[in-house]
Amino acid sequence: MAPSAPSGVVCRTACAGLDRARRGSTVRLTGESVAGIRKVVFLGGRGERDDTSAPVAGSGPGFVDAVVPARARTGPVRFVSAEGLRGRVSRVRLRVVAAAPKSLPRLQARVDRKRVFIGGADKASVSFFVGGSTPAAVAVAVVPFGQSAPIASWTPGILAPGTVGSVDWDGTVDGKPAPEGRYDFFVMAAGGDGGAAPRSAASSAASGSGPRARSGFYLVSHRFPIAGPHTYGEGIARFGAARNGHSHEGQDVFAACGTPLVASTGGTVKHVAFQGNAGNYVVIAGTDGYDHAYMHMRRPSPLKKGAPVRTGDPVGEVGDTGDADGCHLHYEMWTAPGWYTGGKPVDPLAFLKSWDA
Repeated sequence: MAPSAPSGVVCRTACAGLDRARRGSTVRLTGESVAGIRKVVFLGGRGERDDTSAPVAGSGPGFVDAVVPARARTGPVRFVSAEGLRGRVSRVRLRVVAAAPKSLPRLQARVDRKRVFIGGADKASVSFFVGGSTPAAVAVAVVPFGQSAPIASWTPGILAPGTVGSVDWDGTVDGKPAPEGRYDFFVMAAGGDGGAAPRSAASSAASGSGPRARSGFYLVSHRFPIAGPHTYGEGIARFGAARNGHSHEGQDVFAACGTPLVASTGGTVKHVAFQGNAGNYVVIAGTDGYDHAYMHMRRPSPLKKGAPVRTGDPVGEVGDTGDADGCHLHYEMWTAPGWYTGGKPVDPLAFLKSWDA
């Protein structure tokens, strides 16, 4: 299946700003299911005459790095998979400049992901660019939206002009997951052009003095299980619809065969099997107290019974195995004590739509 479009592009080295790179700069691209990405195409203007590509220079959970080629021009980007499949074009554009401008922005900040999943593999992270003409001491803090007291803070140190830094937050406070909601990274530069160096990240982020930058994100507990375009089934595809001798115990969501499926929440794998009606399926006992079942998968799930699962981990692919009419995910949620072990199925549609927002 073709890769998804890059959701974000941030310059990392030899930069003129977070969104302004030079030829030879390293840029970081975030997106869905980037593990199989082989190269990045820099599209430039309209048409293919000025397109140029670069191999992946590094990767991690949810991102790949690439060096901007000598012929690259300002424009969107796209991924190319190891099989040579070209992904969709990004909405974001990377600005490519010939040289650093005489006047650099004093301070910029941008989160690498707008949504971070509690218990997921990806951490909340912010990239920040320090401009000006002299070194600056940088302080970073995470603050719940609408509040003033930081719940986590860092002092990355004194950075030279033109430097890009980053900070990761694991989403916990005193070892426990922070509640769902919006949070802001505050980044402050002090010292050099900004005055005296900050005494602490917390006081710096809350202070009104010196250059400041802010970028927000949402910390959420669940992820929509289909990582691609989809539509909700109606009528007999709905929970409770009459079937031959029974009622439909889940919600059908239609998507192209091969579309990746991911864990809607973390937990433990309870069942992995094939059944004549369900096809290839997996059941995960979620940390939210529900069992979550994924059915009609294209092939057996790579997960193993008893294995721990994080929110967003690969579960399988949309398919039409078993008693299925077209490619779709049949998704079930069961109350404790669980799937066919004394629990009861509940209508998952409202949950799915809330995770799909």
